[in-house]
Amino acid sequence: MTNIDPTRRQFVALMGGTAATIIIPMDAARALPVSSSLGDLHSSVSRTAREFHASESATLLDGVYAKIFDRVPAQSVIESVVQVKFLPVHAAVIVDPPKNTGRFVWNFETKQDGAAFHAVRDNDPRTVIDGGRVVRHRDLSKALADLTRAMRRSREMEAANIFNSAQTYDVNLGGDGVSLCSLRHPHESGVWANTLLAPCDLNSTSLAAVLQRIESDFVDEAGIKIKTRGRSLLVARENASAAHQTLSDLDGNLFAYFNREPIVWNQLGPNNWFVLTETRGLTWFERDPFSITCIADAEKDCVLVFSDERRKFGCRDPRAVFGSIQTLNQGISHER
Repeated sequence: MTNIDPTRRQFVALMGGTAATIIIPMDAARALPVSSSLGDLHSSVSRTAREFHASESATLLDGVYAKIFDRVPAQSVIESVVQVKFLPVHAAVIVDPPKNTGRFVWNFETKQDGAAFHAVRDNDPRTVIDGGRVVRHRDLSKALADLTRAMRRSREMEAANIFNSAQTYDVNLGGDGVSLCSLRHPHESGVWANTLLAPCDLNSTSLAAVLQRIESDFVDEAGIKIKTRGRSLLVARENASAAHQTLSDLDGNLFAYFNREPIVWNQLGPNNWFVLTETRGLTWFERDPFSITCIADAEKDCVLVFSDERRKFGCRDPRAVFGSIQTLNQGISHER
């Protein structure tokens, strides 16, 4: 754990165990000399936080999102992923190229996220400092666990929103100009689909039909068939029983490659189900990894403890997923 200049790294105040949405910068100008008593508290809190981070944080941060998204380092605030169609050698020189060049750019802006509390001595009577949560030293381990779980919940919600808004196009994302799950993904000579015209209930027949469509209908930007298959079934908690029955009934000879254990996620909208494919497009961009920082605040006579990370969940290739969506996102769809 490394202390960070609070004028450059901001934190979100943890209010009653839930991360607030307002980012509060630390005012470095308020810094005062730290008393020996506060210094001892800071040393003890920092040591406990380091030990906790090293031994427990990874387990508490682990969530369903980690089974779905590939974690990759982000080198900039906005990560841009470009997809272009590959031309055969004999087409290296083109006279009058088509309007749709098959070049799509996805833009993923990493955002800072965090949670915080104020650690005080066991005999400190305060219950709130600057509107934020106050933790006695004796309760530090539990508070650190709460801090870490708050980050996991935030990750889960952001990651699940990729699927819960799968039929809503985000103009800031760019890409191919339509939502993640669409009937009209463009390629050079037409469109391809990674969703159903009409959503259907989950059973072995509907799943088999989707798996066959993935193998036969998925194409690249030039409209050329690609080699990919379904790999896992992703369902909401409400569909867990149906998912297990479906996979039990699925033809084991025809679809031997398909994972027989569904991924169950209570963050998904009910009745929606997705097939994750062998195409690796679901990505967790990590700009700054999870950290826990402790800063002695002499003015408030406490130790500020905050978690912090910068990340973005997204999909850089819609061929990574096929969705049957009955519960629509309540936002306004901008799909063209």
